Amino acid sequence: MIIGVNNSHVKAYVGVAHHYWYRFLAARPTLNEVNFWRPSGVRESRVLSHGEPFFFKTHHPHNQVVGGGFFSGFAPLQVSEAWEFFGQGNGTESLAIMREQLSKYRSRPIAPVEDPIIGCVIIRDVWFFPDDCLAPAPPDFASNIVQGTSYDLATHAAAPYFHDLLNRMGLGADLDLSELRHRDGPVFGDPRLAPRRLGQQAFRAVVLHAYERRCAITGDKI
Repeated sequence: MIIGVNNSHVKAYVGVAHHYWYRFLAARPTLNEVNFWRPSGVRESRVLSHGEPFFFKTHHPHNQVVGGGFFSGFAPLQVSEAWEFFGQGNGTESLAIMREQLSKYRSRPIAPVEDPIIGCVIIRDVWFFPDDCLAPAPPDFASNIVQGTSYDLATHAAAPYFHDLLNRMGLGADLDLSELRHRDGPVFGDPRLAPRRLGQQAFRAVVLHAYERRCAITGDKI
């Protein structure tokens, strides 16, 4: 996998994660690809490039960095589509519970016939720190930030903080964050009738979004 370059420097993003979402996924370490969904944010975020680090920070008062992964893409999807693509990688046990969680962020509960669109920030190669190894929030992360914020890892004053987080991931303390870097790791999962390429759900979601759910040849709706 490639850690991408955005404006010549690698960037990182710290997103505010719901405690339930984080706890659910931390208990399921086999989930390689997860959906850091936004309840109504369907506008595409262009803060990160593919492969740049994305960290999960809990709400106040817990306010700890609990894990992270690497940005794999963004796509607005209906809730049912997000469940079809990512299943428990959405951070819930079932589609019904996901709908309940989503309702908490809306002015009224979701009606049974509704299938609202949510913003899907797709993260792969996810890991979570043990409870006794959580990291404090970045030193300048304001308490009123509700979604998240980005950092230029080559120039920001907090760069050593992110070097430490990346080092905990096993990327090495001498990582040059101003250069393109290839990160070692598997490309395919366990073979079945054919090898399953990792990250396919993110690829599928992003392609559907890019082509507006239409056939690239005929323009027909799919």
